[in-house]
Amino acid sequence: MKRTRVCDLLSIEYPILQGAMGWIASAELVSAVSNAGGLGTLAFTAAAEADANFAEVLKTQIRQTRALTDKPFAVNISVRRGQVEEMMEVAVAEKVPVVVTIGGSPRLYTKYLKDAGIKVLYVVFSERHAIGAEEAGVDAVIAMGYEGGGRGSQLELTTMVLVPLIVDKVKIPVIAAGGIGDARGAVAAFGLGAEGIQMGTRFILTKECIAHPNYKEALLKASAEDTIITGRGIDPGRVLKTEFAERILALERSGANQEEILEFIGIRRLRKAALEGDLKDGSVMCGAILGLTKEIVSAEEVIKNIAVGFDKILAKIESLPNC
Repeated sequence: MKRTRVCDLLSIEYPILQGAMGWIASAELVSAVSNAGGLGTLAFTAAAEADANFAEVLKTQIRQTRALTDKPFAVNISVRRGQVEEMMEVAVAEKVPVVVTIGGSPRLYTKYLKDAGIKVLYVVFSERHAIGAEEAGVDAVIAMGYEGGGRGSQLELTTMVLVPLIVDKVKIPVIAAGGIGDARGAVAAFGLGAEGIQMGTRFILTKECIAHPNYKEALLKASAEDTIITGRGIDPGRVLKTEFAERILALERSGANQEEILEFIGIRRLRKAALEGDLKDGSVMCGAILGLTKEIVSAEEVIKNIAVGFDKILAKIESLPNC
């Protein structure tokens, strides 16, 4: 697999990042990804109780990760959530190598983190977001396409469209995310100009991920046609088609106001599915790559398979006759 500026920026072997899935991107998975040469990313809610102090959870998870790896890793902090300042202070105090931020303005915390020697990545959904992030001083952007799982954007731009648009507008490295689950997706992302990839759903289906067996089994059985977007116009997110997802859509069709819908969806609905295995009353967030993955393997196998497959695909392309 090609070495890019992302590898040098983050001091990693492969330009492969693990997305920070809420509640389940814990020290076990993060350290496994980093030990395999990628960049693991902690979710600030990782393995937390529903009513947890997330700043304390983050501190505990950082220390547990450090006990399992001496490689670089990142922490993800949503600027729109509560306890943001406390979590930023934890990241600085614990001297984490990388922070991935999402939501809000990149100007809010980028300088604070960079002054502490931390690399800053910012998740973007449009050219405008990417340009603003570069101007704010972030080190790289993660271009999140519509195919990705979990919280998305009302713009609904696909990865195939979004990545080259952003690559043409910024000088900093662009990492592609959304709809990538194997070596073919990685090669496609590089063809669009990305210098790295981020995957979430593929890493849920690994031995080290602490997601409940019910959650993993539901993803293994599903196809790419089994995901839908809920919360359009409010807080869109790609989820598995379940009874709970249908209840969200019904609430939206009923004309309920934003507050009612947001309260019903709630951040803890994901926890019910991901950690408790309650697929009836929990939200099963996942990407559109379902169908590409039909087995649970180690995080190391995921990364190695992509790296080896990447080279094989490039070799096959090179062997094609010229027109």
